[in-house]
Amino acid sequence: MKQLSKILLSILLTLGLQFYYTQISNGGLPYSFQNNIPKAQIQTKHIAKPSSTLLNSQTNDKGAYQIGLLTPVNISSNNAGTWTTLANGDKIWRLKIYSKDALALALHYSCFYIPNGAEIFLYNDLKNHIVGKFESDRNFNNPITHTQMIQGETTWLEYYAPNYVTENPIIQISNVVYMYRGVEDFVNPF
Repeated sequence: MKQLSKILLSILLTLGLQFYYTQISNGGLPYSFQNNIPKAQIQTKHIAKPSSTLLNSQTNDKGAYQIGLLTPVNISSNNAGTWTTLANGDKIWRLKIYSKDALALALHYSCFYIPNGAEIFLYNDLKNHIVGKFESDRNFNNPITHTQMIQGETTWLEYYAPNYVTENPIIQISNVVYMYRGVEDFVNPF
């Protein structure tokens, strides 16, 4: 009976922690999924695939089981991506981040600021793994320091601001995490 109680307590704690650490977003779809926007060549930032030597050196006997490798970057809405101003004055910024053979990519931010009225989404190439919408309520209440992994070799970022938004976003990506094992159960549904 004690064993059953311990198992039930473990399950409840795990579910509770999972709920606590779930990324809070406001749902919906990216602007480009629902609207015709002018065709544009979207800038892609290529992140080098870690060498097979480095990946093979990550063994379990060196501590915690490692599922990804962190790559420091300096990618921001000021130095990367493609800005488009639509006919009605709305603005959209899109960026593709690509790393060959990644099971998933996750992003860490040194600064993440969304102006009031604007929104941002992240999604994969197949457009079936969507994270967001993130809005200005996240600037100070539970600020975004990282976003969950997105399935596949490519992660898209899409920022949209209606024409009345005059402030610029601050999206500064400091690290890209190359997920290479141990995430198959999470990414396979996508």
